[in-house]
Amino acid sequence: MADCPDSALVPPAHEPRCPVDITLAVVAGRWTPLVLREFLRRGQATYSELSAALPALSDKVLSDRLAQLTGAGVIERHAPRAGRPGSATY
Repeated sequence: MADCPDSALVPPAHEPRCPVDITLAVVAGRWTPLVLREFLRRGQATYSELSAALPALSDKVLSDRLAQLTGAGVIERHAPRAGRPGSATY
């Protein structure tokens, strides 16, 4: 693809221009593949379930990865059920 240059030749300041570059920009972050793996295993999960399944991740990193994936449209955040504050599912 002419619009999909070799990433080694593209300066980091440039925005991704093709589907492969865009996908890699979203999922290539450290820990992101492991978070996605948990969604593939579970289908959906709460923050607590993800935190327990990935004990090496700090709360900040997990929160950042969930926000990044939600912002990119890879996952959706569903509001907590009535009577269960803090139990949002992804």
